[in-house]
Amino acid sequence: MKRNHLVVLAVVLACLVVGLLLLLLRGGKEEKPRGMEAATSASPSPTFNVPGLPAAAATPQGSVSTISPRPKSQKEARAEGVKIVQSIYSAPISFYGKVVDQSGKPVADAKVNYSAVDKFWGPASNYHGQTDGSGNFSITGIQGAGLTVGVSKEGYDVIDGKSFQAFAYGMGVDEYRQKPPAQDSPAVFVLRKKAKAEPLVVVSSRQYDLNRNGTSTDISLETARAGAGGSDVLQVSCLTHEESKDARGHFDWTFDVSVPGGGLVERNDETQFAAPEEGYVPQEQIQVNANDPSQRWSSQLQRQYFVKMADGRYARVSVTAYVGGRTFIVLESYLNPNPSSRNLEYDPHAQ
Repeated sequence: MKRNHLVVLAVVLACLVVGLLLLLLRGGKEEKPRGMEAATSASPSPTFNVPGLPAAAATPQGSVSTISPRPKSQKEARAEGVKIVQSIYSAPISFYGKVVDQSGKPVADAKVNYSAVDKFWGPASNYHGQTDGSGNFSITGIQGAGLTVGVSKEGYDVIDGKSFQAFAYGMGVDEYRQKPPAQDSPAVFVLRKKAKAEPLVVVSSRQYDLNRNGTSTDISLETARAGAGGSDVLQVSCLTHEESKDARGHFDWTFDVSVPGGGLVERNDETQFAAPEEGYVPQEQIQVNANDPSQRWSSQLQRQYFVKMADGRYARVSVTAYVGGRTFIVLESYLNPNPSSRNLEYDPHAQ
């Protein structure tokens, strides 16, 4: 389960409940409206003697006799508050979901974990289930203010925001909890099916200093050495104009990444581990302008790419560039030594 979802939900519920109780308790105090005494003494109500009736029972013709409701006592207000809180945490829950993989195929026999926030101070109640042959699952007959649902299965990776979701029942929908699904329109959860891992050459979070004048640095994805030539080189450069900082400390700078004799394509889907066959370009240049209102200035940027080397081998890389003071990059790469394979699935236990 995503524990932070449950923590946020509990804090929001607690604040709302405390505020509700305070409001009800305040409403239980009897307060006389301002100006009532003055109005009463300045304009006394006329009295009429009607035979057979007490003087207080008679009212002038055309006037309206009103009786103010009795103010609630603190005990009554407290009881009403408790009743409202109980209704929030005892809201009935019926949930319907479906699990698919990254290509939309149903995932059978996936584990399903539920956490229902059904107590004010106590821990959430946990339940467990499993998907059927069509990837469907459901739970009914439970209660709570909110429900968090997570799915998993061996051989699959969970995806942030797609394998765990939170839903509102006794409480309202907000940025953390969404509207509960209907039975004929189940909530969809996604797991990424792992491909068979192959031995990959890994460069793990290694730092490389760069010149600020735009001079290129060659990095071997096979040996992780800088300055080495060959057919497995990623070339990076950075040009900064720190001497032209504005009052905010912002300045123009440019980052270039290229693959001599090969190409790269941006990797936008973190669930994709097979390098594409086409779409590669030899170079990408990223410009960061200090006074461009269309972009938010930053002294760092991060990109992920699929790379096709000059010798036909494939890799995936993550590059984070830093400028301002020290200029350097942090590189993480996975190179498949087999030129006939585009599979870049990595399993450290299978190496």
